[in-house]
Amino acid sequence: MGGLLRISMNLLPTFGNMIFESSSDVTIDALDACLDGLADNLLSDELANLNPLIQNLPVVRYFISAGKTALAVKEYCFVKKSLRFFAQLKKGTVNKEAMEKRRTALAKKEKWIFHEIELLVSILDRLDEEAKAKVIAELYIAYLNGELNPNRRLNEYEFHDLCRITERLFMLDIVQIRADYETEQAKKEYEASKYDGYCVVTTRYGETLGRLLALGLMNASAKVGTGLRANTDMLEYEVSSRGRKYAEILKKVDFLGISSHIYSDKE
Repeated sequence: MGGLLRISMNLLPTFGNMIFESSSDVTIDALDACLDGLADNLLSDELANLNPLIQNLPVVRYFISAGKTALAVKEYCFVKKSLRFFAQLKKGTVNKEAMEKRRTALAKKEKWIFHEIELLVSILDRLDEEAKAKVIAELYIAYLNGELNPNRRLNEYEFHDLCRITERLFMLDIVQIRADYETEQAKKEYEASKYDGYCVVTTRYGETLGRLLALGLMNASAKVGTGLRANTDMLEYEVSSRGRKYAEILKKVDFLGISSHIYSDKE
């Protein structure tokens, strides 16, 4: 693996302890404060200038113990994404048996848990948007709870696959698939209701649809009786079964205040 992991594989147990340590008394509010503190100290000359609460977080202590006096930009970005991941994880309800199994495996230094942590660390390191770390956290919760697939091996496959899909998507794509799914659900409710009203249809962007189709999150089929009109009129789009599964997870994520440009519209 490249990037951050060239520093030391000692990061893996540190990161694992941050996830699985049940005695952690770091609250969600404290983590939010940490993120604000990191933003205020983005180019701080000394790690010692950081809030003591930030210094005591395992992922930050790792860099201090490695002899770092300041975080490089890439390291800083990794720490922020890690804290976003951890904060989102703490908000969710995770299967206690799954967490205890991993805590025990980490203490015994079993290979499989290091492979799992390695996947998480490498994905977080590669993410181009801080907001995506929250998606990875929700995917991990769903994986630990066995919600992605009832089959254990397929559950693991879906987790790996959706993590890599998250890497490849732009933030506008993520907003698009969630909006399309919510529009589909709203239309079903509207059609089933006996009340007068209307249903708002999501605006779609061609380049975004192309990526969602390529990644299997949407399906396209020819409309019946379209004749020879423009290509965009001849295709009918709908969220695929995988897209619905992914969108259900995205519904649990609040992106506001993290990625400021995903809703920009100059029209």
